[in-house]
Amino acid sequence: MTVVQPHLWIAKDASQIGAGGIVLNIGTQVLREHLMQLFWDERTTAEAHINEKEIIASAEMIIATVRRYDLYNLVIGMLDDNIVSITYYNKQGGRHRYLWRTVCAVTRWLLRRNIILVGIYIKSKSNFISDHQSRVTAQACHNWRVKRATFRAIEALRCDEGFDVDCFAAARNNQTAFYFAYYLDPYAAGHNFFAQDLRAVAGNLWCFPPPSLLGNLLQYLRSYDRNAAVVAPAWVDQPWWPILLSGATALPLILDRDAGHFEMAHGLVDGIAPIEVQWNWIVVSFSPRAGESAAFRRRLPRPWSQANAAISAGMTALGRISPPSSTTHPPFSS
Repeated sequence: MTVVQPHLWIAKDASQIGAGGIVLNIGTQVLREHLMQLFWDERTTAEAHINEKEIIASAEMIIATVRRYDLYNLVIGMLDDNIVSITYYNKQGGRHRYLWRTVCAVTRWLLRRNIILVGIYIKSKSNFISDHQSRVTAQACHNWRVKRATFRAIEALRCDEGFDVDCFAAARNNQTAFYFAYYLDPYAAGHNFFAQDLRAVAGNLWCFPPPSLLGNLLQYLRSYDRNAAVVAPAWVDQPWWPILLSGATALPLILDRDAGHFEMAHGLVDGIAPIEVQWNWIVVSFSPRAGESAAFRRRLPRPWSQANAAISAGMTALGRISPPSSTTHPPFSS
């Protein structure tokens, strides 16, 4: 019997918090950099046994990796420290039918790409990278988003046709079905927004990046001449602040820091302190085209410098968003 060595090695792990994984190598190319980090939704966190989470984590890691590299015609070796998960995937069955269906669905999807999966046991102490990724808390990776009610209200005011692309998202906090993620993600349209050719990305862009990436974001939007709604802290001392406001095509909307506009988008809430926002945030309709922003500034009833100062002071005249309510669209004032 001929023994076929795996062409791709991956490792995964699951915990009560979430799932983690890493792509170790493809052939002779050593990677060890493309990680997966997912948090369980409310149902999975509350109800699922750890073995079910391990099997789901395996499925999502496999799908995310295959889609990320567009793989065909190879053997995948999956390193796992959970015997139950390995048994289900290697034997294509188990005691619970609903888990068996999940495993068979993944296997059939792989076979359509002529891919064979082999589960291999690894000791937990040797699986430390995946284990760490599965246990990182939500706050440590800033896995929060604008609340859905606030997001819908912003759409109603600044984007009548709706946003199409969430440029900085994760598996459980995406605002749109089409989104780009940083970590490996089985549902993302792509990974790393700054690696995307925006000429091939159609639709309205929603950008809520980490503040440290705002300068890079504005430069990237300029290079592709793309408009976007940008969520940023009202931080006037930053070098990107004048660039952001100079490209505004509408009055920026203020998200009060005390109004509760942000949330954890998954079920991981037990033992986690409420989100503390240290400053006001603004939503800017940004355009790199000087003509569009100049036309807007000409319509302002006061000098743009005063408007800049008003944003910094959090004045309601620039469109303060009220706290989200139970309605679809929270009330606004302008």
